[in-house]
Formats: sequence, structure tokens, C-alpha cells
Amino acid sequence: MRIRNPVAAIVIVASLMSFLTSCRAPVQTSKPPQTIQTTSSPQPSPETELSVSDLIKQWPFIEKEKRAGMLRAWARVPNNAHYRVAQKGDFENPFMTSDYGELAGAYGLATLIVDKTSTGPKRMSLIIFVERPDNRSDIYWIYRDMDLSKYRMSRASGDIFVDEVHEDGSKSVCEIRWDKKEGTWACRGL
Repeated sequence: MRIRNPVAAIVIVASLMSFLTSCRAPVQTSKPPQTIQTTSSPQPSPETELSVSDLIKQWPFIEKEKRAGMLRAWARVPNNAHYRVAQKGDFENPFMTSDYGELAGAYGLATLIVDKTSTGPKRMSLIIFVERPDNRSDIYWIYRDMDLSKYRMSRASGDIFVDEVHEDGSKSVCEIRWDKKEGTWACRGL
């Protein structure tokens, strides 16, 4: 079977990757089964907290000047110290929490962040840093102050996709891209 529409091919690959990564065989151990309590939002694991600035400083392969542009952009965000980079323990099915590379024809960093001052489930955001000429970066909030614990971010070639889980339990896939109609970066359905 040959798929002639490249968008359809990307959707199929992204859906297949999502399906395959969520299908894992249970591991057999000699230990007796333990009771597991479920909650509406997973509790953070005792992972080391990483600030957004530290993520930018530590991410490999970002040129020094571009890194400085991202740090300047983040410094302009009000109360930026209130945020940390999302950890795998923040999600029901951790997959990818940050990625640097091509973003639908542009270049930059996408990362899921958590508001440390909020205790409710709607404390997560997805932001992107889009590189601009003269070593500048612009920040776009794709999602802000939402429960993203069931969302999954994945990459296919030069695009980043998000498997969305809506409040009513329905699911959809969107691509992070420039929305010409709205004049901003957003995650739009395929």
C-alpha cells in the first residue's frame, strides 16, 4: 500500500509510534502483587528539579549565541522562577518532555513545564522557543495551566505532535505549527 499524502503518512506513523510505545508486556517477578492506588493526576517522582534556564544551558548542540537568545527570552517571562521542567513522574505514560530541532519549518526548543506554585492538576504548560535572526528567540505558550499528565509529545521528522486527551476522555492528535489565520504558533489538529 502506498500513501501519497505526506500528512496522512505522518499521522499514521505518529499514531503507530504512540500505539507501540503504550503496548508493553507486563514484567513477571517473584514478588507478590502490590496494591496500587490511582489518582486523577500522578504524583511527581523524587527526580532532581531542573529549571527552564538550566535545561537551556545543558541542552547539547545549541550554539552559544542561540542559547543566549533563549535565555534572554525566558528572562522576560514574568515569575519565570515559578516554573520547572516537567519530569517523567509528572505523567501517566512518560514519553518525551523536551525536544530541540526543527518545528514545522522553523527551529527551536519545545518543552513541557510545571508551575511549582500550583498544587492542582492544572499546573502544566507546553512552551516553544522559536529561533529568530540575530540570535533572538520568541516564546509561545501552546498550552497554559492545564492538566497535561495524560498528553504525550512525539517527533516525526521535522514536526512535533501532541496526543491530546480532552476533559471528556476523547483523544486527538495535533501538530505544533504556525497558524496563519491566528498569527501565532499553536497545536492544530490534522
